[in-house]
Amino acid sequence: MAPPSEKEIKFKGPALRKLGADIEKSADSVLKPARTQLDGIGVGYPGFSVVGIPLALAHTVIGNQASQQIEKASTQIKSWRVALDKTARTWENAESKSETQAN
Repeated sequence: MAPPSEKEIKFKGPALRKLGADIEKSADSVLKPARTQLDGIGVGYPGFSVVGIPLALAHTVIGNQASQQIEKASTQIKSWRVALDKTARTWENAESKSETQAN
């Protein structure tokens, strides 16, 4: 069996929080403009005309689905930030307890 590594893995709370904030900011820089563009897409009257009613319905369905996917992506990214914040707190608490017990 190999001897234990002398290297330790350490995370700093502020670095984890910054990572979460950076990920969220980066995603927002893409998702918000996508949302704006999606909200601006519309086919005015007479639109696809009577013959194009199925196209109009498909256009609406696809737009709604895209909107839902953007919302899901935004929610997921926010959950990553929350999880990284929680990990930072947990890590800091464990480090603090470890240092207290060592002294």
